[in-house]
Amino acid sequence: HLTISLQDLARYRANPLAYAAAKCFVSEEQYRQWLEHYQKPACVAALSSGERCAMPLDKIDAPSRFVIGESNCCAGADQSRRPALQSSACAGCSRPPTRPAYCRPAARP
Repeated sequence: HLTISLQDLARYRANPLAYAAAKCFVSEEQYRQWLEHYQKPACVAALSSGERCAMPLDKIDAPSRFVIGESNCCAGADQSRRPALQSSACAGCSRPPTRPAYCRPAARP
């Protein structure tokens, strides 16, 4: 629950999602995906058929603890089929723009 001061009311009315995200110290996109997860905690990764996996997941209670592509995906979800936060690619990463946490060096044999 959020308490909205009278002086913040106009800002809240202009964009409630952005206001709540700022109060939780997360981006609007992270808050939006967390809210979707909170309301229905299920894997959002795409199956090869194009449908969502929908495997039930443990609910993350706080937006700041939610990690896009990890908190809303089951352990069996293929990394390439997980949703990504739209941003520029990490330096040295050959993958398309995704969440920086996915930019890890390749495992050495």
